Amino acid sequence: DYPPEDVEYQIIKKHVKNPIESDVLLGIKLANTLRQASAVEELYYSPSIRETIAFAKLLEGGVSAKHAAKIVFGNVYFQWGNVEFQKVNDIITSMFGS
Repeated sequence: DYPPEDVEYQIIKKHVKNPIESDVLLGIKLANTLRQASAVEELYYSPSIRETIAFAKLLEGGVSAKHAAKIVFGNVYFQWGNVEFQKVNDIITSMFGS
């Protein structure tokens, strides 16, 4: 189980100096969407808090939210094949725009 979004955000703030709250919360929402999909076996992997921290660190480094989402969340699913990868990329596009 993962903590509520506000608690996960507080954990991220311990690792990232000046997180952009709205973007980080969207990344947490994405992670939770992927976690829910994994729980019902629509996806093979459930992202951890490490991924949301990595996402926030990329934002801190100037990477756009959508690109950070593709790097951190999208690429990990590629190892399970194009279908999994495409499912996750579709979710990212729906949340972050095209």
